[in-house]
Amino acid sequence: MLDAMSCGAVGAGISTPPVQEMIRDGENGLLANFFDADEFASKAIGGVERSGRSSASGKARRADDRRAIQRMRMIRAEDAGFVSADGGARGGGVKV
Repeated sequence: MLDAMSCGAVGAGISTPPVQEMIRDGENGLLANFFDADEFASKAIGGVERSGRSSASGKARRADDRRAIQRMRMIRAEDAGFVSADGGARGGGVKV
């Protein structure tokens, strides 16, 4: 989903915690209630129709993607023991 959104696609999903970490409804994508198929269809169709008219939402999606990628890099570096939780290098590792 992040890859598609970073290329300018409209992210649409069901309003559940994992999806809400990536999409903020109306800001960088579209969210619908879990049991409301009509709402999801309406938002998805509206998002496709509006996607060519707004570059601001595309910029917001790309900025969100950059932040998410940076968080993933830090988590991987911490898991590998290269970086401490406060961002400092440990044991000959490199600061990310």
